[in-house]
Amino acid sequence: MHPQNVHHMFDFTYQKTTFQILDKANRKIAAIEAKIAERRTRIAKTMNEYGITDAAMNDILVQLHANRQRKVEVLQYTTNVASSESPEGPKEVTIGAGVVNLILTEQEYISAEKSQLAKLQMISRNLGPVTTVTPGGLIEVDKHQLSYDELTFLDF
Repeated sequence: MHPQNVHHMFDFTYQKTTFQILDKANRKIAAIEAKIAERRTRIAKTMNEYGITDAAMNDILVQLHANRQRKVEVLQYTTNVASSESPEGPKEVTIGAGVVNLILTEQEYISAEKSQLAKLQMISRNLGPVTTVTPGGLIEVDKHQLSYDELTFLDF
């Protein structure tokens, strides 16, 4: 016995006005922008905490790529790349694979969220109310149809 899965049931579309959609889209834009800023702060803090410069991160990414091609898993990466921020010269830094994964994961989320932002900003700039004049001369504001997933994404 198992619980019934309702994901494929009740496949309705929901009608919302342009103003309702734009309100939710603009709120979602602000929330995503805040999340991106939070992720960038977390990346910067992690890189600073572990002494990872941009040059060191590039070296680590080269090592990561080479290891993936050879199908080798490592637990840590070591780099001694000097940067312009380090006048004393190269300094060896050892970074755990988990830290590298955290940084890469945050960057992947930022990339996905930027894509979401672009779509929402396009909607926000271009979605306008659609009106219809009935045969009796009444002006009706048409509604847009949204799926369950779209409603969920916009936090309706």
